[in-house]
Amino acid sequence: METRVVPIIIWKATTSLSTWKWLGEKPIEPGWEVTVDFKFFLLSHTRNIYCVVGEDNKKEKKHHCFYRTIVGGLAGFDRFVSQKVFSDVSNGYLNADGSCVIGADVFVSKKRTKVVNEERVSMIHNPSMYKLVWKIDNYVSKSEAHHCFSNPVPGDQKYCLWKLNLYPRGTSDASGSHLSLFLALANPETLPPSSKIFAEFTLRIVDQTYSIHFSYTTRNWFSALVPTCGNPEFIKLCDFYSEASGFLVNGTCIMEADITILGISH
Repeated sequence: METRVVPIIIWKATTSLSTWKWLGEKPIEPGWEVTVDFKFFLLSHTRNIYCVVGEDNKKEKKHHCFYRTIVGGLAGFDRFVSQKVFSDVSNGYLNADGSCVIGADVFVSKKRTKVVNEERVSMIHNPSMYKLVWKIDNYVSKSEAHHCFSNPVPGDQKYCLWKLNLYPRGTSDASGSHLSLFLALANPETLPPSSKIFAEFTLRIVDQTYSIHFSYTTRNWFSALVPTCGNPEFIKLCDFYSEASGFLVNGTCIMEADITILGISH
C-alpha cells in the first residue's frame, strides 16, 4: 500500500458542506479497478483538533470502496458536516475570512485488478430521497393517449434523469379500467453498458381536497434494457374521476414521485 495526500474538491451546499475526492489525475482504464481507504479531516482552529470522518460518517473510521471509470474516480460525502455546525463560530471550523482547512489521508493499493464478466454492486451510504412533482393542467384533454412527463428539476438528480409515463386510460390488461403509471429513466441510452440503478420509489396522486393521497411503492433495478417500472393497475378510473376523491380539481391533477437511489451496479 502507498500513502499520499491528495487535493480535495469542495463547494458550498445549501444545507451542508460536501467533500469529494478524485482518485488521482490519471483515469482508470475501462475494465480495471483500484481499491482505496480514505479519511477526511476538518480542522477546528479554536480547539486545534481535527474532526475525522470515514465510513458511514462515523468518526475515526475508514471508508473502503471500489473505483472504476464508470463513477469517474469520484467519491465523498453529500453531507460531510451540517451547515449549522460548520458555520457555528464556537466550533472553529470557519475562519473570519471565510476560509477553512480540509485534508485527507488516502491509502491507495498499487495493485490494479482486471475485472472480467463480474458485476460490482456499490450500495449508497445515507441515500438521499428526491421528490419530483408534476402538475398536469387540462388533464381531461390529455386523457385519451399515452403521455411522458420529463423530470421537472433535472439539476437535482445526481445519477440520472427521470420521467413519468402516464396512461390515462390504462394499458395492456388494465386498458379501460385503470389509470396506469410508471417511473422511467429519461435517457437510458446514456448509461454505460451493463450498468444498473437500484431505486426505491413511491408514485403518488395527490388528493387536493382532503390530503388522502393515493400511492404505490416498490423497488426496482433500472437499466438500458429495463428502463421502466410501475403499476398498470395504479388506480381504478372510477375512483380517480370520483368528485369525492380530490384527485382532479378544476381540470388539474398533481402527481409525485419520491425516489431514493440505493445502489449502483457496474
